Amino acid sequence: MIDAEVAKTLKLGPVVRRGAQERIENATVNIGPLRMTGLDLTLWSLDNFRRQKREIRGVIGCELFEKYVVTIDFQKKVILLKAPSTFRRNPAASEFPLTFDGRLPVIQTQMKFGQRVVRPRLMIDTGASTAVILRHPYARENQLFGSGDKTTTSETVAVGARPFVTLSAQEITLGRWTFPNPGVEAYGTPAGAGGYRSTDGVIGNKLLEHFRVTFDYSRRRLYLEDARGAKLP
Repeated sequence: MIDAEVAKTLKLGPVVRRGAQERIENATVNIGPLRMTGLDLTLWSLDNFRRQKREIRGVIGCELFEKYVVTIDFQKKVILLKAPSTFRRNPAASEFPLTFDGRLPVIQTQMKFGQRVVRPRLMIDTGASTAVILRHPYARENQLFGSGDKTTTSETVAVGARPFVTLSAQEITLGRWTFPNPGVEAYGTPAGAGGYRSTDGVIGNKLLEHFRVTFDYSRRRLYLEDARGAKLP
Protein backbone atom coordinates (compact mmCIF):
# COMPACT_ATOMS: atom_id res chain seq x y z
CA MET A 1 0.00 0.00 0.00
CA ILE A 2 1.30 3.46 -0.86
CA ASP A 3 0.19 6.93 0.19
CA ALA A 4 -2.06 8.45 -2.50
CA GLU A 5 -0.40 11.86 -2.17
CA VAL A 6 3.06 10.36 -2.67
CA ALA A 7 1.88 8.45 -5.74
CA LYS A 8 0.48 11.67 -7.20
CA THR A 9 3.62 13.69 -6.43
CA LEU A 10 5.88 11.05 -8.01
CA LYS A 11 3.47 10.67 -10.94
CA LEU A 12 3.21 6.93 -10.44
CA GLY A 13 0.77 5.09 -12.61
CA PRO A 14 -1.30 4.48 -14.53
CA VAL A 15 -3.90 4.48 -11.72
CA VAL A 16 -6.77 2.02 -12.11
CA ARG A 17 -10.03 2.28 -10.17
CA ARG A 18 -11.69 -0.93 -8.97
CA GLY A 19 -14.97 0.08 -7.36
CA ALA A 20 -14.13 2.66 -4.71
CA GLN A 21 -10.45 1.67 -4.55
CA GLU A 22 -7.60 3.05 -6.66
CA ARG A 23 -4.50 1.01 -7.37
CA ILE A 24 -1.41 0.78 -9.56
CA GLU A 25 -1.24 -2.64 -11.18
CA ASN A 26 1.72 -4.81 -12.19
CA ALA A 27 4.28 -2.73 -10.31
CA THR A 28 7.89 -3.60 -9.50
CA VAL A 29 9.06 -2.92 -5.94
CA ASN A 30 12.68 -2.97 -4.72
CA ILE A 31 13.26 -3.45 -0.98
CA GLY A 32 17.00 -3.39 -0.40
CA PRO A 33 18.42 -6.20 -2.56
CA LEU A 34 14.96 -7.78 -2.97
CA ARG A 35 13.07 -7.23 -6.23
CA MET A 36 9.36 -8.10 -6.35
CA THR A 37 7.49 -7.89 -9.64
CA GLY A 38 3.87 -8.07 -10.72
CA LEU A 39 2.51 -6.39 -7.58
CA ASP A 40 -0.66 -4.35 -7.25
CA LEU A 41 -0.16 -1.24 -5.10
CA THR A 42 -3.27 -0.03 -3.31
CA LEU A 43 -3.50 3.76 -2.97
CA TRP A 44 -4.57 4.99 0.45
CA SER A 45 -4.68 8.36 2.15
CA LEU A 46 -2.22 8.04 5.04
CA ASP A 47 -2.91 11.48 6.51
CA ASN A 48 -3.12 10.01 10.02
CA PHE A 49 0.59 9.15 9.87
CA ARG A 50 1.30 12.81 9.08
CA ARG A 51 -0.79 13.94 12.04
CA GLN A 52 1.18 11.51 14.22
CA LYS A 53 4.41 12.97 12.73
CA ARG A 54 5.46 9.50 11.59
CA GLU A 55 7.50 9.37 8.38
CA ILE A 56 5.57 6.43 6.93
CA ARG A 57 4.35 6.70 3.36
CA GLY A 58 3.51 3.08 2.63
CA VAL A 59 2.85 -0.33 4.13
CA ILE A 60 4.40 -3.72 3.25
CA GLY A 61 1.71 -6.36 3.50
CA CYS A 62 1.14 -10.08 3.59
CA GLU A 63 2.39 -10.90 0.07
CA LEU A 64 5.97 -10.59 1.32
CA PHE A 65 5.23 -12.81 4.34
CA GLU A 66 3.45 -15.41 2.20
CA LYS A 67 6.44 -15.75 -0.14
CA TYR A 68 9.28 -15.76 2.41
CA VAL A 69 10.07 -16.72 5.98
CA VAL A 70 10.41 -13.23 7.49
CA THR A 71 12.52 -12.46 10.57
CA ILE A 72 12.28 -9.03 12.22
CA ASP A 73 15.23 -8.25 14.49
CA PHE A 74 14.08 -5.21 16.45
CA GLN A 75 17.39 -4.75 18.28
CA LYS A 76 19.54 -4.77 15.13
CA LYS A 77 16.84 -3.03 13.07
CA VAL A 78 17.03 -5.46 10.18
CA ILE A 79 14.62 -7.74 8.33
CA LEU A 80 15.87 -11.13 7.13
CA LEU A 81 14.19 -13.12 4.35
CA LYS A 82 14.57 -16.82 3.66
CA ALA A 83 12.95 -19.13 1.16
CA PRO A 84 10.75 -21.59 3.09
CA SER A 85 12.66 -24.52 1.57
CA THR A 86 15.99 -23.31 3.03
CA PHE A 87 14.77 -22.03 6.41
CA ARG A 88 15.94 -23.84 9.55
CA ARG A 89 14.58 -22.66 12.88
CA ASN A 90 16.91 -21.75 15.73
CA PRO A 91 16.58 -24.54 18.35
CA ALA A 92 16.62 -21.87 21.07
CA ALA A 93 13.50 -20.20 19.66
CA SER A 94 10.06 -20.76 21.19
CA GLU A 95 7.51 -22.02 18.69
CA PHE A 96 3.89 -20.86 18.48
CA PRO A 97 1.13 -22.17 16.20
CA LEU A 98 -0.28 -19.55 13.84
CA THR A 99 -3.88 -19.40 12.75
CA PHE A 100 -5.20 -16.86 10.27
CA ASP A 101 -8.07 -14.43 10.19
CA GLY A 102 -8.28 -14.11 6.43
CA ARG A 103 -4.62 -13.40 5.63
CA LEU A 104 -3.74 -11.96 9.06
CA PRO A 105 -1.68 -14.00 11.59
CA VAL A 106 -3.18 -14.80 15.00
CA ILE A 107 -1.71 -16.37 18.16
CA GLN A 108 -3.21 -17.57 21.45
CA THR A 109 -2.14 -15.62 24.54
CA GLN A 110 -2.89 -15.61 28.25
CA MET A 111 -3.62 -12.56 30.39
CA LYS A 112 -4.32 -12.09 34.08
CA PHE A 113 -6.75 -9.58 35.58
CA GLY A 114 -6.68 -9.98 39.37
CA GLN A 115 -7.58 -13.63 40.01
CA ARG A 116 -9.16 -14.02 36.58
CA VAL A 117 -7.34 -15.48 33.59
CA VAL A 118 -8.44 -14.89 30.00
CA ARG A 119 -6.96 -16.33 26.80
CA PRO A 120 -7.55 -13.89 23.94
CA ARG A 121 -6.69 -14.69 20.34
CA LEU A 122 -4.57 -11.74 19.21
CA MET A 123 -3.73 -10.68 15.69
CA ILE A 124 -0.02 -9.86 15.32
CA ASP A 125 0.25 -6.25 14.18
CA THR A 126 3.86 -5.23 13.46
CA GLY A 127 2.63 -1.71 12.69
CA ALA A 128 1.12 -1.13 16.13
CA SER A 129 3.24 0.78 18.66
CA THR A 130 1.17 -0.43 21.65
CA ALA A 131 1.43 -3.70 23.60
CA VAL A 132 -2.12 -5.08 23.34
CA ILE A 133 -5.45 -3.64 22.21
CA LEU A 134 -8.55 -5.74 22.90
CA ARG A 135 -11.75 -5.52 20.86
CA HIS A 136 -14.64 -3.84 22.63
CA PRO A 137 -17.00 -6.88 22.60
CA TYR A 138 -14.31 -9.16 24.07
CA ALA A 139 -13.46 -6.72 26.87
CA ARG A 140 -17.14 -6.12 27.64
CA GLU A 141 -18.20 -9.76 27.60
CA ASN A 142 -15.27 -10.76 29.82
CA GLN A 143 -16.05 -7.88 32.21
CA LEU A 144 -12.59 -6.32 31.84
CA PHE A 145 -13.79 -2.70 32.01
CA GLY A 146 -13.63 -1.03 35.42
CA SER A 147 -15.19 2.14 36.80
CA GLY A 148 -11.78 3.75 37.32
CA ASP A 149 -10.36 2.98 33.88
CA LYS A 150 -8.78 5.89 32.04
CA THR A 151 -10.03 6.74 28.55
CA THR A 152 -7.81 8.45 25.97
CA THR A 153 -8.19 9.36 22.31
CA SER A 154 -5.66 8.11 19.76
CA GLU A 155 -5.27 8.31 16.00
CA THR A 156 -5.78 5.17 13.93
CA VAL A 157 -4.46 4.69 10.40
CA ALA A 158 -7.74 4.15 8.59
CA VAL A 159 -10.42 6.13 10.40
CA GLY A 160 -8.79 8.81 12.54
CA ALA A 161 -9.32 9.45 16.25
CA ARG A 162 -10.86 6.70 18.39
CA PRO A 163 -11.37 6.31 22.17
CA PHE A 164 -9.27 3.69 23.98
CA VAL A 165 -9.64 2.49 27.57
CA THR A 166 -6.59 1.50 29.66
CA LEU A 167 -7.33 -1.82 31.42
CA SER A 168 -5.86 -3.10 34.69
CA ALA A 169 -4.08 -6.16 33.29
CA GLN A 170 -1.57 -7.61 35.75
CA GLU A 171 0.37 -9.64 33.24
CA ILE A 172 0.48 -11.23 29.82
CA THR A 173 2.13 -14.57 29.08
CA LEU A 174 3.67 -15.54 25.74
CA GLY A 175 4.98 -19.08 25.99
CA ARG A 176 7.76 -19.07 28.60
CA TRP A 177 7.80 -15.26 28.98
CA THR A 178 5.58 -13.30 31.34
CA PHE A 179 5.34 -9.50 31.23
CA PRO A 180 3.96 -7.72 34.31
CA ASN A 181 1.78 -4.63 33.84
CA PRO A 182 2.06 -4.84 30.03
CA GLY A 183 -0.15 -1.83 29.24
CA VAL A 184 -3.33 -3.34 27.81
CA GLU A 185 -5.96 -1.15 26.17
CA ALA A 186 -9.39 -1.82 24.73
CA TYR A 187 -11.40 -0.04 22.08
CA GLY A 188 -13.79 2.32 23.85
CA THR A 189 -16.61 1.64 21.38
CA PRO A 190 -17.60 -1.25 19.08
CA ALA A 191 -17.36 0.96 15.99
CA GLY A 192 -15.26 -0.30 13.08
CA ALA A 193 -12.32 -2.53 14.02
CA GLY A 194 -13.27 -2.11 17.67
CA GLY A 195 -16.29 -4.31 17.12
CA TYR A 196 -14.64 -7.20 15.25
CA ARG A 197 -15.29 -10.67 16.66
CA SER A 198 -13.11 -12.78 14.36
CA THR A 199 -10.17 -11.99 16.68
CA ASP A 200 -10.12 -10.71 20.26
CA GLY A 201 -7.55 -7.95 19.72
CA VAL A 202 -4.07 -7.15 18.45
CA ILE A 203 -0.56 -7.52 19.87
CA GLY A 204 1.91 -4.83 18.87
CA ASN A 205 5.54 -3.79 18.93
CA LYS A 206 5.75 -2.74 22.57
CA LEU A 207 5.92 -6.49 23.31
CA LEU A 208 7.31 -7.79 20.02
CA GLU A 209 10.39 -5.54 20.23
CA HIS A 210 11.74 -7.69 23.07
CA PHE A 211 12.19 -10.53 20.59
CA ARG A 212 13.69 -11.62 17.35
CA VAL A 213 10.40 -12.49 15.63
CA THR A 214 10.16 -15.00 12.76
CA PHE A 215 7.01 -15.55 10.71
CA ASP A 216 6.78 -18.82 8.78
CA TYR A 217 3.44 -18.71 7.00
CA SER A 218 4.22 -21.84 5.00
CA ARG A 219 4.34 -23.96 8.18
CA ARG A 220 1.85 -21.76 10.08
CA ARG A 221 4.39 -21.06 12.80
CA LEU A 222 5.73 -18.08 14.75
CA TYR A 223 9.14 -18.23 16.46
CA LEU A 224 10.29 -15.92 19.26
CA GLU A 225 13.88 -15.56 20.43
CA ASP A 226 15.07 -13.39 23.30
CA ALA A 227 16.76 -10.60 21.37
CA ARG A 228 18.62 -9.22 24.35
CA GLY A 229 20.23 -12.43 25.50
CA ALA A 230 18.91 -12.00 29.02
CA LYS A 231 15.86 -12.92 31.02
CA LEU A 232 12.98 -10.66 30.11
CA PRO A 233 10.92 -8.82 32.73
